[in-house]
Amino acid sequence: MNKITRIEALRGFVAIYVTFAHVFHDRSYALAEYNFIWNFGDLGVAIFFVISGFVIQLSYERSKDKSFKSYFFKRFFRIYIPLILVFIANYFVQLIEFGVEGFTLPRLITNLLMLQNTNQPDSIFAPLFNNGPLWSLAYEWWYYMIFFFIINKIKDKTKTSAIIYSLGIISSILYQFYPVFIVQLLIDMVIWWFGVDLARLYLSNKKISFVNLKYPLLVLLASVLIITFTEPTEGKEFLFNTHLWRGLIAIIIGLLWYKANWKFFDKTIGLFLPFASISYVIYISHWFLVHEATFLHFLFGRSRLVYLVYFVICLIFSYLVEKIIYPKLNTFFMGKIFPVKK
Repeated sequence: MNKITRIEALRGFVAIYVTFAHVFHDRSYALAEYNFIWNFGDLGVAIFFVISGFVIQLSYERSKDKSFKSYFFKRFFRIYIPLILVFIANYFVQLIEFGVEGFTLPRLITNLLMLQNTNQPDSIFAPLFNNGPLWSLAYEWWYYMIFFFIINKIKDKTKTSAIIYSLGIISSILYQFYPVFIVQLLIDMVIWWFGVDLARLYLSNKKISFVNLKYPLLVLLASVLIITFTEPTEGKEFLFNTHLWRGLIAIIIGLLWYKANWKFFDKTIGLFLPFASISYVIYISHWFLVHEATFLHFLFGRSRLVYLVYFVICLIFSYLVEKIIYPKLNTFFMGKIFPVKK
């Protein structure tokens, strides 16, 4: 496997792992006796962020059309076409099971505007249909927009990274007093931008090493320390300390594994490469198709078998959306916006 293929395999692995982590982390589920294995779901989110930053930098640098129109609509259709299909499926699955929950018109609007956040579970900003993983999708979307704005306003790549990392440190301090969406967003963007810097090293054929990545690593460490040793405000739920320190650990392990020439990678994580191309829909649909699913409990009860069946259904649904429906709709809409000149 080459470097890019390994990243794709890692994406497939993380999507599968997060699915099972969400299902089996609750001790009331089957396989709960192995609960310790499923304690690292938020580690998967951190890895997703790094991969996303890497891929966006790579694809942007290699694209011929660097206009905002091209950049925006490529990301817009990639995110929203599968997401709308997932919303529709989520609605009907809930309707079959126990009635629709977590759906209101204001909540639909905030989710379409990518403002959803799990820190406000009962508000209009909660994920639609209470689909928990959707919070990170909002972060991804705004990282895409911030990325385009900052790299086009500031041509010096070193300065762009310095700005993002500085905002991450400042936000880590501010969050203790102002736990608002934009502050939360900028804290985790340090992890996402690490992927950007990683791609820049890759594209410039520079050595990927601790030395060349010392600044983002030090910023991540500083953010972890700030959040860990700062007294949180009363009644505040805080996810980001976990994301940051596990993100830092994941990055360090990844760099060490890279130095070891990815020994055993191809025969372990590499086996998940076939899931990479459908990983996005697996991630945003597994909550209602696997984690919260009950529509087959009347046949199998709450057993290992029923969750295996739910998982297979999730894979089939993800394949249909990613490999059949999305490509056709994307081609149609992109053709309307960017008609081929005769």
